[in-house]
Amino acid sequence: MHADIGLSSVPSEPAVATLIQAHEAWALGKTTTASRLLDQSRNEGIDTTSFSEEAALLAADLGAPPRTFKPDPPYPVRLRFVAIWELRRK
Repeated sequence: MHADIGLSSVPSEPAVATLIQAHEAWALGKTTTASRLLDQSRNEGIDTTSFSEEAALLAADLGAPPRTFKPDPPYPVRLRFVAIWELRRK
């Protein structure tokens, strides 16, 4: 985790913490840093977590082709569903 970004409530999963940092970099307009951190998050296993849709959404925001996901039936996690919906809009 990068010391310059103070994330005291970051989940203990390293891939999730790195994904959060990637989102923060993207929000600050630092797309090169965001892409690097997204790649790092993927290397740390983000695609095997319940945050895989968020990683795909950030990738699409950074210019990658959007991926498609199916909601988890019968009761999808709402935050995951929001990412799935946003990816369909791209």
